Amino acid sequence: MLTARQRRALNTADDRDGVGRGDSGFLGVGLPTLESLIQRGLLERIPHSVTGRPLYRTTVEGQAALRAPVPPKPVRIGPKIRMLEPRIKAMDIRSVKPRR
Repeated sequence: MLTARQRRALNTADDRDGVGRGDSGFLGVGLPTLESLIQRGLLERIPHSVTGRPLYRTTVEGQAALRAPVPPKPVRIGPKIRMLEPRIKAMDIRSVKPRR
């Protein structure tokens, strides 16, 4: 099961020649996420042919993981927040305003 950040990283790196870390698709995706994808075999690190900088490329297993359907969000049961009773009683504004 992939998180949204992992899906974004795999979508960005889905290029035959590889994609560098400077690509805007990797914005918000850190090295721990990339390393976990590499360890799972969904992403591979390859060197650039000229500069030797590391490039990232989605593997066949990563493409299969991307094709898997996104699990639905769980349905919330019950209210989000329960309303609390006020600690201080509201003052009666009729006694504060002067009568005309």
